[in-house]
Amino acid sequence: MTRAPLQPSPQTGHNGGPDDPWDNRPVYAERPCPECMVLFKPRMAGTLFCCPAHRDAFANRQTVRGRVVTPFALAARITRDGTRGKPEARAAGKKAAAVMRRLYQRYRDEDRAAGRMDMAEYVEHRIKAQGEPE
Repeated sequence: MTRAPLQPSPQTGHNGGPDDPWDNRPVYAERPCPECMVLFKPRMAGTLFCCPAHRDAFANRQTVRGRVVTPFALAARITRDGTRGKPEARAAGKKAAAVMRRLYQRYRDEDRAAGRMDMAEYVEHRIKAQGEPE
């Protein structure tokens, strides 16, 4: 038994292609991708990144940075930057606050050098697109 050759589909996926006349999804304003700063048109309201690779790169970098800075940020916050607690805790809190600030500065410099969006701008961008996290 021989099968008929497969015919190419007029659509490029189950939801159609970019020229699908039945595609009546809303079009959202162009926005910059936080990773590459290239303007793109999102297909969904909450989309922040131009592609999954950029979303994943951003998330992976934030995960690594968070693991590094979180203990220092917590120690600084708990001791109010070294002004509360026992003398040992105050000393640790002051050092933690200094390390935390150096890390934040390093991360900001790395992002600027790579042409990525500033973190304050990213947070503004994210709240506008997705709302505040609960």
